[in-house]
Amino acid sequence: AGPESPQPQEPSGARNCRQLARRDEMGIQNLGSQQRHALVVATKRSQKEEAMAKRAKEWTYARKANDQKHDQNYGALAWAKGGLHNLLPR
Repeated sequence: AGPESPQPQEPSGARNCRQLARRDEMGIQNLGSQQRHALVVATKRSQKEEAMAKRAKEWTYARKANDQKHDQNYGALAWAKGGLHNLLPR
């Protein structure tokens, strides 16, 4: 433990992290079948969560862009948009 071989210090929250395995520390060849399956499931879950968050963000952005006086199917001017005979959903 001299100055020639310093030990890398881990951040304080490194052990509490939800990260399963760092790619540079351990390859997928060293994992068992159950661990590999858990890694695949966790990866897919995180991708789904990211996709849902992206869609929610896009939806809120599009909702703000569509929130205009004459671009609504409800309210006082709904009859001008065609009433119940709209071709495109809003």
